[in-house]
Amino acid sequence: MNGWAHEKKLPDIVFSLPESLQLTFLEGYLLGDGSVTQNNIVFGTVSATLKDGLLYLLGQLGLIAGVHNSQHRNPPESPVQTRHLAYFIRIYSKEQLEQCRLIWQRHHQAKRLEDYLARPKSQPQQYLPISDDLMGLKVVENHEVELVGDYVYDFSVEGDENFICGTGGLAAKNTDADVDGAHIRTLLLTFFYRYQRALVDQGYIHIACPPLYKVERGRNHYYCYSDRELTNLVQNEFPANANYTIQRFKGLGEMMPVQLWDTTMNPETRTMKRVEIEDAAEADRIFTVLMGDRVAPRREFIETYGSRLDLTDLDI
Repeated sequence: MNGWAHEKKLPDIVFSLPESLQLTFLEGYLLGDGSVTQNNIVFGTVSATLKDGLLYLLGQLGLIAGVHNSQHRNPPESPVQTRHLAYFIRIYSKEQLEQCRLIWQRHHQAKRLEDYLARPKSQPQQYLPISDDLMGLKVVENHEVELVGDYVYDFSVEGDENFICGTGGLAAKNTDADVDGAHIRTLLLTFFYRYQRALVDQGYIHIACPPLYKVERGRNHYYCYSDRELTNLVQNEFPANANYTIQRFKGLGEMMPVQLWDTTMNPETRTMKRVEIEDAAEADRIFTVLMGDRVAPRREFIETYGSRLDLTDLDI
């Protein structure tokens, strides 16, 4: 973490450490560049990259943090001058503070948080836990934003982490071609169906279709978008003694930028599926069955369809 303060970033190894060591790292950071108030802990930095790394690390640990920035200017006569935005990452809720106690318990102001946690709750938590790595947040507002760049790759705003739904005339969402991608696709379709219904009704939501396999034979290569396509290619298009290699893309991150552009992003060569209202309605139904608070429909679904699974084809 040497160098100019505004250029610092977290060492990559931090993200691969055991949870106990990640908590120890955050404890050291809080003691050095953080603070404890009467109802929250704060991590400070003037590096946007370091700020993003801290948020990602906290997210890995299941900790929900808020962030804001400010332009602090010291008096002209001060020997230290700050010319960059200062970022403040805060953890507020009692549940989260209790969860990350190992980070702040040895801070000299820890008694203030102990007193805060001992008081009765005055407000409910502002999110709904869904699983270890998923949470539900209330939709507060939606409004139009300016397009950044020539192509929309992700639902994001430059310099912000807000969730943005659609810019221009087309909203395309990329998810991995495996079962995890299907899960994320279901979550997103449920969101659009419940909170952005007009986008679905008007045909603006499209699913970008990345390939699942790349097959190379000699100087030629082929992309297959399903197991069925791969089987058909190998069994029906290649000679029985053909030599070839198969690369399976577990996620979009395993594809080279040129591959992702050619197969999934390029308007001239990509494959898109327009989402019809029936697709979104079915996603909403499945999401309610599998992730809702009613156990009986979920059990019935598993008992009905689980017995039909061929576990030899299970995608792990």
